[in-house]
Amino acid sequence: PTFERKKILYRLIEPQENQVEIVPSLVVRPNGTSCPAAEYFSPACPSSEFGYTFSSLDSIECVLRGDIPDLEEIEKKLRSNNSDTEINQLRAAAMETFYCDIVENKCMEGLVFKDL
Repeated sequence: PTFERKKILYRLIEPQENQVEIVPSLVVRPNGTSCPAAEYFSPACPSSEFGYTFSSLDSIECVLRGDIPDLEEIEKKLRSNNSDTEINQLRAAAMETFYCDIVENKCMEGLVFKDL
């Protein structure tokens, strides 16, 4: 899966000035919050909420396997009483902010967006 490949890349690639650079990446989560990809995919210290890593909470595979027994209650907390429309707006705002930072402020190129 993509998640496992990303974890391996963050573990193997070591930035080297003027040679190898991990481009800034952002994961916009299903609830509208965002997290730097280096933290999200970190094998050493992954970000977590409610006792589960972000990647587990956001994973359809974990949902289908039933890895998170109290998922419905956690989902209510994660949504913070936001409607689907509000969450979509939060996600769009996070993308816009990231785009402005990377493209307009830092003059970097090569943005890739993937909505799961």
